[in-house]
Amino acid sequence: MECFEVKQEQEDLWSVSCQGRTLSLYSSEEQARWAALMLASTKSQSGTQAMVVITPPEVSELSQDTQKTRRFTGM
Repeated sequence: MECFEVKQEQEDLWSVSCQGRTLSLYSSEEQARWAALMLASTKSQSGTQAMVVITPPEVSELSQDTQKTRRFTGM
């Protein structure tokens, strides 16, 4: 089975990889997901099972973004 992984490398940089090897880089998650789905579709049409895994951004990155939007009133 082929596994294509989509993950965020930097703020505006998403990768598609397979077996630990980066296949391509994209500027948006949508582009990377579409590319991974097309690769999986091509594999499945040739008789190989395939799946796509989308890894969310690291928790620490999410917490930093959350901290930026919080407002404290001091009360």
